Amino acid sequence: MQARASKKMPLPKGVILLEPGAMPLPGGLVLAPTVVSVDKRVFPVWVLNLALEDVWLPPKARLGILSEGHQVDRGACNVAFRRISTDHEEVTVSVRSMTETQGDFQCPSNRCVDWVKHEIPLIDDMPVAQAYRRIPPNQFEEVREHIIGLLRKGVIKESTSPYASPVVLVRKADGSLRLCVDYRKLNSKTQRNAFPLPRIDESLDALCNAQVFSSIDLASGYHQVAVHEKDQYKTAFVTPFGLYEYARMPFGLCNAPATFQRLMQAVMGDLVFQMVLVYLDDLLVYSNTFETHLSRLETVLC
Repeated sequence: MQARASKKMPLPKGVILLEPGAMPLPGGLVLAPTVVSVDKRVFPVWVLNLALEDVWLPPKARLGILSEGHQVDRGACNVAFRRISTDHEEVTVSVRSMTETQGDFQCPSNRCVDWVKHEIPLIDDMPVAQAYRRIPPNQFEEVREHIIGLLRKGVIKESTSPYASPVVLVRKADGSLRLCVDYRKLNSKTQRNAFPLPRIDESLDALCNAQVFSSIDLASGYHQVAVHEKDQYKTAFVTPFGLYEYARMPFGLCNAPATFQRLMQAVMGDLVFQMVLVYLDDLLVYSNTFETHLSRLETVLC
């Protein structure tokens, strides 16, 4: 796609780097840092869409921040990464080959983890059923498209459950819609999972003497976890368009953070508090030196 620099902003001289800003892009779009030309205010940029449906950017959407860059010797920064190809063979990819084969990387369509499933143990079997809450008419079409998108991804499915919790519409910082479910009545009769979240003081202690950091944020983290088949009907939510239930773990369940933290710590294993901190869908890789950091970052990503 093409981006346009603001006319009010004087362009820096030399090499210009377009980097992601502090605010996320609509629909979970990801901006790849791009070196752009200083001659024109309109230039091509790389924007990655990790979703399964099209995402439309509003006019004059702010993609990122332009800053002055400094060219370094390519030979001094010869960094190579190892990845697993689609035929399950290990391939070494250098910075040069990544720029020459732009279409080589593909995002998997199925991001659901099924070896850790979220369960909802209840203190009794009496279903929780509530009427749906009114949705403003000017949001009907947007909510309908959001539900269709979740159905297409396999996050939700149509339901015949005796359970029914109402939905709540929330606007995210990028202006897009988030459909939340009011699970307070369901949570009130759910047995609590005691798996702990990390303590802040222990996390700070682990960062002692660290100088280099990489922050990793998972895309749609909760929706990568499957809900156990025997408990999916308990997640049913009601809308003006019908009754649906979650096949993936939704927001709002009282034990969802414990399930997700257990999953992430199981994935990272002994790396936690040794080279990476994990707090739900946020990971922080830390090191004392840049060389060590490259090795640790590769270990975490693999």
